[in-house]
Amino acid sequence: MNWLNKKKGQNLVELVIVLPLIVLLILGIIQFGMYWRTFQTVESIALDGATVAASTTDDINTANANEAVNDTITAMNTRLAQAGFSTVAAPTVVSGTAPNALYQTAASDAPGFSQVSIDYRSPTANGIVVQLVYNFVPILAGTRIPIPGGDPIKIIPDFVKVTSSQVQQYNTY
Repeated sequence: MNWLNKKKGQNLVELVIVLPLIVLLILGIIQFGMYWRTFQTVESIALDGATVAASTTDDINTANANEAVNDTITAMNTRLAQAGFSTVAAPTVVSGTAPNALYQTAASDAPGFSQVSIDYRSPTANGIVVQLVYNFVPILAGTRIPIPGGDPIKIIPDFVKVTSSQVQQYNTY
C-alpha cells in the first residue's frame, strides 16, 4: 500500500507537460481555420472583381477614366467591407496610358491592409488581371522571445500577405 503514495504528484506533472501542447494544438487549428477563411475570401473577392472588370465595357473615348476599373473597385470595396477587411482607395495609373493601363491602389505594410492591382493594358488579347493582396494578422501577431543583451527574436510575424490573381477574358460581341 505504500507504493500508492509515491504517485500523488504524477497527475500534476503530466498536466503541466501536456496542457501547453494541447493549447498550442488548439490555437494552431483555430489559426489555420482563420487563415483558410481569409484565403478563400481573398480568392472570391478577386474573382468577383475580375468578373466585373471583364463584363463592364469601357468607353474608349474617355481618355482619363476607365469605367470598368471604377466599377471593379466599387464592387471589391463592397465585398471587402462585408468581409470586415479594409477597403481600398481609388487606383492610379502605374504604367501605360488610360483607359488601357495598369491600375494600382496604394501599397502598405500595415497589418490588415488591402491592395488591388488591375491590369487593363490589353483586355482583348490577354484578358483582365485583377490581383488582391491582403495583410492577414495572426492570432498572436508579433510574438517575440526576449534575448538577454540582444534584440528579441520574432517567432510570429505581424502579418502574412495573402494574394490572389484572377484573369478573366474580355469578350466583345
